[in-house]
Amino acid sequence: MKKFIFLITVIVFSSLFASKVHAQIIEKNYDRTFEVREDRIEITESKRIAVTQDNFFIQAGAEESFTIFNPIQNDPAAAEKAQQTLASIVLTDNFGNTLNFTSETSQSGNLIIKTKINTGIYSGQTYTIILKYSSYGLIIKNGAIRDVYVPGFSKNYVFEDEQSVERVTTRVTIPKIFGEINFLRPLTSVTEEGDNYVVNFSQTDLTGATAWIQIGTTQYYTFTFKQPYPATSAIPVVYNQFKIILPRDIKSGPITQTVYFTKISPEPYSTELDENGNLIASFRLPVNQEGEIVAEGYAVVSQNNDLSFTDSGSISQIPSDILDANTKSAKFWEADATDIVEVAAELKDEETNVYTLVERAYKYVVDQIDYSEVKKFGLNQRQGALATLRGGAAVCMEYSDLFIAILRAMGLPARAAFGTGYSTLDGLTSSVNTVSHQWAEVYIPSIDSWVQVDTTWGENGDTLIGGDLNHFYTHVASVDPETPASTEALLYGRGGNLSERQISVSALNSRPSEESLTMEQVLQKYPKKDTQNIFENIFAGVSLFVSSIDSSIDELFDNMGASELIRTLIKIIFAILLIVLGVFIVIRKRKIKINEATHRDRNKESN
Repeated sequence: MKKFIFLITVIVFSSLFASKVHAQIIEKNYDRTFEVREDRIEITESKRIAVTQDNFFIQAGAEESFTIFNPIQNDPAAAEKAQQTLASIVLTDNFGNTLNFTSETSQSGNLIIKTKINTGIYSGQTYTIILKYSSYGLIIKNGAIRDVYVPGFSKNYVFEDEQSVERVTTRVTIPKIFGEINFLRPLTSVTEEGDNYVVNFSQTDLTGATAWIQIGTTQYYTFTFKQPYPATSAIPVVYNQFKIILPRDIKSGPITQTVYFTKISPEPYSTELDENGNLIASFRLPVNQEGEIVAEGYAVVSQNNDLSFTDSGSISQIPSDILDANTKSAKFWEADATDIVEVAAELKDEETNVYTLVERAYKYVVDQIDYSEVKKFGLNQRQGALATLRGGAAVCMEYSDLFIAILRAMGLPARAAFGTGYSTLDGLTSSVNTVSHQWAEVYIPSIDSWVQVDTTWGENGDTLIGGDLNHFYTHVASVDPETPASTEALLYGRGGNLSERQISVSALNSRPSEESLTMEQVLQKYPKKDTQNIFENIFAGVSLFVSSIDSSIDELFDNMGASELIRTLIKIIFAILLIVLGVFIVIRKRKIKINEATHRDRNKESN
């Protein structure tokens, strides 16, 4: 998963020099207004510049600059959006004069707008520069929700020194027609004015942070899963067997995901839920056939922000069965390793409140490791929590694995969640640009629910505990991050190799109206069966083969004039030979497990 990078570029105020004085006393009041529109934000930036002491002035022609931000790294439409913004710029002053300006693009992709004061500013006077423009880079509409970003200031930005003081106010107005405000980062109050929501950020709120406002409390995703399968033998006297994880319903604290299937082809032989509630579909396909298993559908993901879980309860309130199943050390989650135990003990100290401990572990992981673009685009093998703690390169799975291991070492239930995610702050601005992703879930006793936690999201400076609408679940894992496998296959014969499945997830503007089956209906339509019965598999395969060629055999016997007894005996002998052949093919089997999220596969042969 790509690292979130907020490009918080310092708003550079040019030095204002007076040629006839040795010192300046300057007061700047900088008011910013962001008005959200359908596909853009109308921004007004007003700088009121005043000299506060007698005998000081700012001469005409002094330069002033503004920075127009686009915080989305690697946005494929960044250049086009910048041109749209540049064409919309209007720069005036409080006297009604239109000001000329020059523009340049910084290394980070922001627009730097420079203009000159066209009059001197003397003591007791105020000169105001007003910049208006349309920003197409601070809003991303993805499906049914909008993400709005408000640029802030670097942590070391100097608002006040011996010569000047600067005061900044920021106001955001959002039409109610776009939906409710789902969440704010950083947290601040929301008021209502007529048909708008109004958010005011203080200067302190935006120091060292870019504000993120998500509008809309329901998101819709469409998904397509395709698992290619090979032909492994020319004689179809047995079935190859596949187990595939399909997207599932989820209830994770304030997040609810409900899945609807519009197509599963070929039809599953069996479906079931595992111990974590994951939806597992089993398929049996003749060994001489190749093709692909396809599952299509959509999901409705909603967020209930009225559900509070910060008063989470203590460790002692967690049920014993949940503790037993989700606090053990495991492959890649080395909760019993000395280094991890020591970190957990230091973070935990005497604290027992679950939410407080989760926050501590969250902050530690985000501060401890850095996202690796090299690993993401290179050999992305899972390395586990311990190697990550010791300085290994990290992407989303390392953030999640270390977080889970530390919580487990504290005695807190934690597990992995898998699916896709999109980040409008990381170049993933298209609704089709979701990527395979891993995050975590922690158990909160006060609401008797697992809750989504994404430490990778924390690299943007915000703590995401409780989830958002930018995640689409496929499954969760509590044994280890590779159990259950995304795809598991028993292939009989020597031919063919199993390829990774292809996953496509896109956000939608509204809920589809197609006919569909819920997860519960899928389970009812394809009830659980024993898919591992080898003899039943052989007899079923032989029966299929005999049935498919039965008419040809009868035609041959008719031409030979064979009696009914001879026909029956020959068919029995033929079936026995096919059963023997089926047993031989079954002996030559390969067990393959694939995990897309970990970029690993496992292949075990039996001879």
